[in-house]
Formats: sequence, structure tokens, C-alpha cells
Amino acid sequence: MANSVEEQPGLCSRCKTLDIAGVRSSTHPRLPLGPIKDWHPDTCNFCGFLVNLLSRNPSIQPRDEQPYFLFSIKTRSAPDKLFQILDHRLIVLSTAESGPPPESVPYLAAHIGEPPRWLKYVQPSIDFERAKEWLRVCTELHGDNCSGGKGYVIQNFRLIDCSTGAVVQARSDEPYVALSYVWGEEEPSTQGAHAYPKTIRDAIVATRNLGHRWLWVDKYCIHQNDTNDLNDQLQQMDIIYQQAAVTIIAAAGTNAHYGLPGVDQSYRKPTSSVLIGDERVCAIPKPELHPSHCRWISRAWTYQEGLLSTRRLVFTDDQLHFECQGGYSAEMLSIPVSSFKKMHAPSKPYLHKRYRAAGRMGLFPLNGCGVDPWDIYPRITEYSARRLSHPSDILNGVLGIFRAFEKMINPMCHVHGIPFAKTTPAPGGTSLMTTNSKRALPCFAESLRWDLHAPSLRREGFPSWSWTGWYGSVTWPGEYTDVDVVRTARRIERPRDPSVNEGALGISFLLTDGGAMSWGDMQGRYEWLLTHKEPSIFLDVEAHVTRASYCPGEGQIQMFCLPLGEGTCVVSASMTTAGELRAGDEFLAIHFHRTARGNQGRSGMSGAAAVTQHLLIIQQMGGYWERVAVASYVIDPENKVLSTWQRIRLG
Repeated sequence: MANSVEEQPGLCSRCKTLDIAGVRSSTHPRLPLGPIKDWHPDTCNFCGFLVNLLSRNPSIQPRDEQPYFLFSIKTRSAPDKLFQILDHRLIVLSTAESGPPPESVPYLAAHIGEPPRWLKYVQPSIDFERAKEWLRVCTELHGDNCSGGKGYVIQNFRLIDCSTGAVVQARSDEPYVALSYVWGEEEPSTQGAHAYPKTIRDAIVATRNLGHRWLWVDKYCIHQNDTNDLNDQLQQMDIIYQQAAVTIIAAAGTNAHYGLPGVDQSYRKPTSSVLIGDERVCAIPKPELHPSHCRWISRAWTYQEGLLSTRRLVFTDDQLHFECQGGYSAEMLSIPVSSFKKMHAPSKPYLHKRYRAAGRMGLFPLNGCGVDPWDIYPRITEYSARRLSHPSDILNGVLGIFRAFEKMINPMCHVHGIPFAKTTPAPGGTSLMTTNSKRALPCFAESLRWDLHAPSLRREGFPSWSWTGWYGSVTWPGEYTDVDVVRTARRIERPRDPSVNEGALGISFLLTDGGAMSWGDMQGRYEWLLTHKEPSIFLDVEAHVTRASYCPGEGQIQMFCLPLGEGTCVVSASMTTAGELRAGDEFLAIHFHRTARGNQGRSGMSGAAAVTQHLLIIQQMGGYWERVAVASYVIDPENKVLSTWQRIRLG
């Protein structure tokens, strides 16, 4: 029998009087807790419990002056979709007097005696029967919808035999498990069941417990010192992860020696809870991985591994998560199969639109890396914010995502990370989707409109005209990445005269053997180029070019002056380079693309469209030019910027 409130040890005077049962049953609208500075975490179990929960959110300061409240909400009103099907009440800790808890702050549950059937406390070891049940339910409800990469054969594929630890040539008909983890410090790729680091040994144990024999681990199944094998496997990353029966994601720890929490005696945290009177209060972590607490979510290589996988078992210090393309489960929540079925569209292997509308149910987007050609742009932005140990890996670490977009109904290709529609007839031209003639696909010139969050430095070995050639996080025009914008031809308006853009840019690619390849030839030999990695960092660009004068400004926005027929046009430029520019240096502005806003002469509408000219500001670097900024201006038909048609070599 629990101690009475008056006799409850380890609680401060305030916490002894908290009516948790009233909050749980919603008879109290809220319980005021005061600001953190008035709490007693060193002497009070409940105050310490709450401070520990808030420490998950790095934006919350220990001496926060804001008062906190405890109140309950119905799970049907929770923003997290999985909780909505529980039909219970959860307790919220927040500075607001209503609504969901702040980001990273868990929900709370309270109960007397044994926990309710829907709530499961985390045990020291993982129950793999539950994990197998999650996989079985996914197969039953989703079938091939959660089995990607079908129809593709992985070439020169090797797997770890979990019965011996040896790396062997794979057989095409054998299901396998993939591992995504943080390598940590580089070490020799030793083989043998006892020579592998702890995370790999635990993954072998987990694979066997899931009923499988074969495990794929990139470091050991790819010949890291064989350039040809490495390049071949990098081009297959999409189907390797998509075809896996499940991907084990080691989201805990900072290196390969940490292990998988809950597997083969690898430690994991027990469920955080505290007793107040007769009520046991526990924390239910929300489905999220925060960079401040999870090294895996901050690394560049693991980005595509998580998105490309169609079934994932995520091992964290708190609990085990399962996520596929149509559902999410967590170890602490016991949800009947019948409830999951209600979440799906009638007789369909995917979730009802009510649940898909949010984009995700758990840790990953329901659509994986994307379903629309324009989705490549936010993927690049998200990837570029991740950390790389080796700068030279900037393109290799995202090749799997590019390959996935190449296999879509409306394929997207890339050159040095600059995307374009496979059917684009010219670098500045447009293309229309085969499924809907009103939906325009991105062109190469549009993809040159990338920007950086802040001016940065060059990354050696990659072109200045690509985001891969610069350190820093990449941004795109809002209309490229806004998921709420309907993707139609009006999403990015192009001038009605197609020759304006198609004739405004000519491109040929220089090859590493000294030859050149036209835009058309490059499209025709795209697969060959991927295999042989022939394009150099140089482009020969034919375009309208204007001499630009640098007018020093402040911060990221600098000014450049362009000559007009009468006078001067001053344009503000977003700087790419953090290097110092001098007013006497020579700069050119390449007119590479135009967009339009307005009616463009539509019937029944008045007023002319405003046409914006987009510019690359480039600086001479000896025998070639490099991008240093991007700019734009609205064209004045009565007083145009002076330009000449030139051939420029960009590097």
C-alpha cells in the first residue's frame, strides 16, 4: 500500500498536496506548479522528475521564470496522430494553460497499482516477439506498399551471415536486415563475430531474434578500399535500404561501440516514473529524435538511410520504435491491431487521409524521401544541415536519394547535386508531367537558384555553381519547398514566350578526359555518366552576360550595379562567398533564368506581368569563373539592362 500524501517521503510540501488523480480524471482544469526556480529537484522526487523531463528540450533554461502547469487532455485531441487512437487521457506539463506539451517534453500518464493495458513499462531487455508482431501487422495491412525497390537486382551484394559472422556473397532470394548507425572514429574493418564492435554484434543478435540470418552493414559489406566497388554500391543505396526486410536504426550512442539498448545486456534506461500518494506518474516520450540528444539524427550519411528504409526498428535509450510507410508503434504503447486497421482507408494498404495529412506519424515522413519531383529541394536543404566527417562525401552521402528520384514516374536527374527533370529539352527550358499537362517539372536553370543560410567558404573538389561546392545549409525559393503550395504550372510562373528561357542558357559539360558533352548528349548518356563519373566541375555556359560593379554593403546582402540603356540598375545580391570582395575586382552577371508574376495577358485581366530576371554573380579565378552571389531584378521593358551574348567557363 502506498504511503499517504502526508507521509509520502521524498516530496516537497507543494508536491505532497498535488491532486494527480483529479488531473488524470479532468476534474481539475489545471494544477499550477510555479516557475522552475521555485522547485526543489535535489530533495523532491517529483520536482527532480519534472526537471529531468524538461532537460530533453535544449531551449528550456534551468532558471526559467515562466510558471508551469499540469493538466490533462484527451488523446483524440493530441497533435501526435498515434495517441489519437488510444481514447484515453494524458497529462501535459507546459507553460501554457492548455494544449499539447512543448517540443521534446514527454506526455505523462498516471495510474494506481498496475499500469493500464495500453501502457507498457520498458523492461531491461527488448521483447522481440512484439517487434515481430509489428512486422507481421505491417505485412498484413500494407503488403508491397512497404516493400520498396521491387524489380531491381542489387549487384555484387554481400551480407553478414549472422550464424558465423562471415561476410559472404548474397543470394538474390534471401531476405536481409540492414543496419544504420554512427561509425564514430575510424577503425579497421575487421571481420568475425567477436571482432565486430558492440553495435554490430548486437545487430547480429537482433537479426537472429527477428528470425533472419542475413545482415547488411555498409562498412563491412562494401570494400571500402576498392573505388569501383564503393562507387557501384553508392549508386545502389536506394534499393539496398528499400529492399531490406527491416532496417535497424541505432539511434543511441555516438559510435559503433555503444550497442543497441535492450539487446544482449546493452543497458537502456528504465521508464521514468515517480510515486505521488497512490498515483504512479510516468513519462511517455514523444516520437522524435533531437540533434542535441541523438548523434544519429545529426549525421549526413544516416539521413538517406532513414528516409529510404520502408520498415524501421529504431533503438533509443528510452524505448524501441517501429515505423513503416503506413504506421508507427512504440514499445510503451500497446495498441490493438483492430485500432490500426481503423486508421487505414477502406480496403487500402495505406493510412486514411486524416492521418496522412500531417506528413508523419512518428519519426519519419510517411512518403519517405518524397513522391513529387519538387520534393528533391527540401531533401537537399535537410541533408545540407547535417554533419559530415569528410567534406569529400558531400555528394556520396545523398546519392541514394537522388537515385530514388531518378526512378520516379517523373524522374529527376542531377549533375553535381543540381537537380533537373529528365525530360527537360534545354537547361533553361520547361517540361510537363506525363500524368498532368498542367504540372511543370523543374529545369536545370531553376535549380541554380539555391542560396545559403549565410555566406560561406568553398568546398574543394566541387563546382562553385553547385551547393556541393560550398559549406553550409542550403535554402531554395519558398515556392520550391512550401508543402502547402499546390504544385501546378502557376506555382512557378514562367514567361509565356518559351524562347525567353530555353534560348537564354546554353550548356556543355567538360569531361575529365578533356572532351565536352552537350546538354542533349548528357541526357542521352546520363546512366553512363553516373557509372563512369566523367563530368568535371566545369561548365561552358552560353548566356546573356552583363558586367557588374561591386558596391560594398553590410552582412549577407551586398549591392552590385548593372548598366542600363539609361543610367544604372542597383541590385541586391545574396552572397554565397564569405571571402572579401573588392570594388576593383571584375564581376559578371549571368542572366540564367526568368520568372513571372501577374496575368501575362490572360483573357479578362488587366495589367502586365512582372518578369524577374535571375542572375549569377561570378568572379574570375584565372582561366575560369566562380559563383560568388545570386541576385535578381524586375525587368523594366522601357529601360533594359545592357548585356552581350558570351561563352563563360564556370568552375
